[in-house]
Amino acid sequence: MEPVSRYRETRQHLLDLLAEIDEAAAADSYMACPRVAEVVVWYLGECCERRAVETLQRLADEVLGELSTLANAVLKRIKEGEA
Repeated sequence: MEPVSRYRETRQHLLDLLAEIDEAAAADSYMACPRVAEVVVWYLGECCERRAVETLQRLADEVLGELSTLANAVLKRIKEGEA
């Protein structure tokens, strides 16, 4: 498989995981630090993934705590990347 294809596949998988994050998943660390949800949000921000904006906005609005703060920071980064 070509590197570009793997990169696209990875980003799509992260978008799929992001869509499944709810408040319970955001709070659950699965004995990992940082939480899985935080890693997904962070990585999509690193990619400036515009397809994640709607779901990130939902997380920023509905989920309390660190994930909400991270989602807001990632949204800002993505929007700045579009400018």
